[in-house]
Amino acid sequence: MSLNELSKQAFASTFEQMLETTPMDKIRVTHLAKDAGATPQAFYYHFHDKYELAAWIYLQDYESIIEDDTQSFSAQEIMSMMARFEKRINFS
Repeated sequence: MSLNELSKQAFASTFEQMLETTPMDKIRVTHLAKDAGATPQAFYYHFHDKYELAAWIYLQDYESIIEDDTQSFSAQEIMSMMARFEKRINFS
């Protein structure tokens, strides 16, 4: 994994932790960057705003699902995918 991807993952992980206790509209990039051990400038190098970060997280989830060429999309697998997306319910 590249340094760029590691930085994005650090922001994503910190963002998800913050969402456990703070509504998304109350999270500020300055606090997010500080908690991730970075500067706001580093955050803005990767993302336009916290909403783009949220979209990136969803895309990472989606990409991990479609990477598996053996997906048969049974009812059980579809339920598993939905559960994966449901864990992001704090993004609203």
